Amino acid sequence: MKNGGLESEADYPYEGVNDQCRFDKSKIAASISNFTFVTKTAVQMQAFLYKNGPISIAADASMWQWYYTGVWYFPCGTSLDHGILLVGWGVETDIFGQQMPYWIVKKCALCFFAF
Repeated sequence: MKNGGLESEADYPYEGVNDQCRFDKSKIAASISNFTFVTKTAVQMQAFLYKNGPISIAADASMWQWYYTGVWYFPCGTSLDHGILLVGWGVETDIFGQQMPYWIVKKCALCFFAF
């Protein structure tokens, strides 16, 4: 918000190297005018998501390199190292007949993860 916005990926592509910032205010493609913190409880996050739309969250993605497809259940980690977009939730019945709630997140080609 302090910088006034962000450039598009086309104007400022990720290069994967440490370098000096080359931000150009004349190329701002998106800006943020406000933000709010959403509580961590699942019920409150679902209510906020339903009413307001996607939520930006941080997650421990250390195990995600082995993700292939479908709903993936793994233990929550402690190192928040990846930004993702929470876009929905659901419930799936596992092979033992247990109801397993999950979050739907959007991140590149990754589709569904359970938290």
